[in-house]
Amino acid sequence: YFILFSLQVFAQEKSNLNQGIRVEYKCLFNVKFEREKQFNTYEGFLTIQSGMSTYYSIPEKQQKSAEGSLDIIIETDTFLRVVKNSTRDEILFGTTSMNGKEILFRDSLFPMIWILEKESKLIDSLECFKAITLFKGRNYVAWYCPKIPVPDGPWKLGGLPGLIIEAYEENKDLYFIARGINLHISNSPPLINNDFEKYPDYPGYIKYMNDVLQK
Repeated sequence: YFILFSLQVFAQEKSNLNQGIRVEYKCLFNVKFEREKQFNTYEGFLTIQSGMSTYYSIPEKQQKSAEGSLDIIIETDTFLRVVKNSTRDEILFGTTSMNGKEILFRDSLFPMIWILEKESKLIDSLECFKAITLFKGRNYVAWYCPKIPVPDGPWKLGGLPGLIIEAYEENKDLYFIARGINLHISNSPPLINNDFEKYPDYPGYIKYMNDVLQK
């Protein structure tokens, strides 16, 4: 039931990619990761424009209550928020502190090494190809569409020769599937200040998480 855009229409408008793209994803996340299965459903939004992109997920029930509104909703239950900057070759990603506030950290842009495979499949009308990678100690599978020449995707994933349409952790405890795309997104409001240098780097994130675990 995932309805994607017409590939023919997209092909006619590829010259307008610089005007911005907004991709909508459905996201499933197992909140009891590696213990048992209890999935929460999220709506994911990837906005790509002028060498930067922003991805964030919000609970599906929260999105339904906000239909018809142009406001960006960022609440405690918002998760997996990532800003990618191709010029700096860095990302910002958020985690939630014990008091419910978001804390931001820096990391490298697309550090994963992809293995491109010959296997392909159709997702709606899109011919997608399989790629696999080991990222942060977990195996991920991505299905990307070369006819959409955008090297980006949901969450921290990207760096493939095409937009990621579907992606998942090997046990599918984390799963993304695209279900719509809009072209000509202009003057999209940034969700995070672009001042990357003021945020701690990834080793700082590891130290923060170790401190949390000790507490």
